[in-house]
Amino acid sequence: MNLKTVKENHSNYIKGIDGLRAIAVIVVIINHFNKNILSSGFLGVDIFFVISGFVITSSLSNTNEKNFFKFLVDFYSRRIKRLIPNLVFFILPTVLLISFFNPEPIISLYTAMASLFGLSNIFLFYTSTDYFGQAAELNPFTHTWSLGVEEQFYLFYPLIIWFSGYSRNFKNGIKNLLFVISFLFFASLFSFYYFYWNNHPASYFLITSRCWEIIAGCITFLISKRINKYYQNKISISSNISLILIFINLFIPNNFSYITTIMVVLITCNLLINIDQNLNKNLILNNSIFVRIGKMSYSLYLWHWGIISLSKWTIGMSVKTIPIQIILIFLISSFSYFYIENPIRKVNISKKNIYIAGFSSLGIIFIFINNFQKKYLEYFYLGEKPQTNLSIYGKKTSEQYSQLIFKESDKDPDKICNPCHWTCGEINSLTISKCGNSNSYSKGNLWILGDSHTSYLQPAGAYIAKKLDFNLFIFGKAGTIFPFTPSKVHERYDGTLNNVNNLENEQKVGYEYLLNNFKSRDIVIISQRYPLYFGPDFENYYDTNEKFIKYYDKNKQVIDRERYYKFWFTEIKEFIEFANSKSVKVILIGPLPEFPEIYYRKNFSNCGKNWFNKPFNICKPEENKLSKSRLSFIKLGGIYQRFYDDFFLLEDKLSNLKVINMFNFICNIENCNYSINDINLYSDHNHISEYTSWEIFGPEIMNHIDKFIDR
Repeated sequence: MNLKTVKENHSNYIKGIDGLRAIAVIVVIINHFNKNILSSGFLGVDIFFVISGFVITSSLSNTNEKNFFKFLVDFYSRRIKRLIPNLVFFILPTVLLISFFNPEPIISLYTAMASLFGLSNIFLFYTSTDYFGQAAELNPFTHTWSLGVEEQFYLFYPLIIWFSGYSRNFKNGIKNLLFVISFLFFASLFSFYYFYWNNHPASYFLITSRCWEIIAGCITFLISKRINKYYQNKISISSNISLILIFINLFIPNNFSYITTIMVVLITCNLLINIDQNLNKNLILNNSIFVRIGKMSYSLYLWHWGIISLSKWTIGMSVKTIPIQIILIFLISSFSYFYIENPIRKVNISKKNIYIAGFSSLGIIFIFINNFQKKYLEYFYLGEKPQTNLSIYGKKTSEQYSQLIFKESDKDPDKICNPCHWTCGEINSLTISKCGNSNSYSKGNLWILGDSHTSYLQPAGAYIAKKLDFNLFIFGKAGTIFPFTPSKVHERYDGTLNNVNNLENEQKVGYEYLLNNFKSRDIVIISQRYPLYFGPDFENYYDTNEKFIKYYDKNKQVIDRERYYKFWFTEIKEFIEFANSKSVKVILIGPLPEFPEIYYRKNFSNCGKNWFNKPFNICKPEENKLSKSRLSFIKLGGIYQRFYDDFFLLEDKLSNLKVINMFNFICNIENCNYSINDINLYSDHNHISEYTSWEIFGPEIMNHIDKFIDR
């Protein structure tokens, strides 16, 4: 590489870099079309990160600007011209289109709004998005997370460049810059590895865990300036071997991404460190088709995901539709590149006007989307609104069930359900006392405790309480086992001990309220998702971030899953024994069959039923009649069988305990069904529907209670 030429000519163009961009965007697109073809094709984004670091350092090395303010103004004006026009052109029509086909696109619209200011990666992290899950695939703006990472990097990197003296040709400028960014590189790499195992969304979305890849490109450029061609040739592997190694990594399953990510980054750095040998002379990377695709890579990256995501709401993804989708991607991307991105990037306009046009367009689009989603969104959906709760599950509407649950003087579930579920507001005896229907003349209290499954037992609780003439109290916390044992059980939590302490304090208040208010003849029903907390093979059950679970004991020390299970089992035994001392009966609801195939219930409930997707048969016929073998759950040595074995042994020892096998309600002798007679028994992949709760669980549990009370 002729470094003098690079320094003197800011527009020095290397076709091989665009060829490398082409490979990156192509493998990403293939992966998004079908993960089974290139299971790790998403690593193309990591190639983009390395290239960005290399190119941005090269561009900043070519400035002779001595004024700090002008240096920053010049840098950011070029970023605005490069990124914003295409982004705005993509976001505005896509917002309108997703609103036509998605009955509740609010998360997509919020992602779009965040992406305007380079914050969508943070938004997706805080909404606990699994990038590889179906919900992310149905959001046409999920892929903008990578733009957020780059834009956040651009905020601080020019400052480091300036204060290190590198851009001003200080004697120790390169050394200073290398020292600072090398420190950041290792800190970020450590963050990536730590959060990969402890909080996977953080390792995927946040700049703290991603900037090491961009910095790797920066360091590669700086090293290439420090060594001559002889050593560049010595330390670099040939471009053909490097490309082969990249492709090998693309076929490795994504659960090894903690290895393949580093491998692809290192191989890309190898290609860039010796441009003359690796890029300029490689026939593949300099092929005119690849070079043209590379030039269009930003437009292709933006539009391919939007079109694929919108297709999943409309025409679906099949062998018949893929040619149409590929043509659409290239036609719209070509228009975007040739008529938006490239002309605006080359137009001669003052930096002041660049800032005015850039930020005003962002502000206008942000305000438009915000007002649109508040005032006009409900009028845009072109299909039949899916009724995600009761009206599609059975005879009654959601409102009718709610009226059965709550007293006449306070029918608004929001006033009661939220405090009961411990998801908002201050937890105290006043909020807890509102968690149900209380009548001082009732014969006793029915308590429903656990995690999010308590909410779905509300209709059953109302049915039982009415039959027994009992007060009804329902509360729990999503993703949190009862009795509370400190653990990080879901990606929505940050995994810190402070957070564990907050959860513990919340449940401590509720737990003490229970112990102080139990009365003779009371009945406690405990319902929760045991496989999530304790299942030894659960982390292979879903391809989601729920597998990243950390367990703590009472001293906040990390323990393994088996010890955690025994720890909790001791706690539940002591709780039932205490209840027995108060003459309180306890009913332990066993684990339910789960259907991991159903990740996104709103899409599933109306799948293929609207005019814009029905002709394309986007849903497989068997999806609406999901059925799984009962033995697949209750198998010898399986997680469900262990729970029931342990629970029934405990039942034999404790006279006030009754264990109910829920498989007898959901399953027949051979199969467990997601729906019966076109009525869905579940509201998503693991929670029962309110129809099931009222029409099936209520009467069945009541039968057990009648026998239980008499014994």
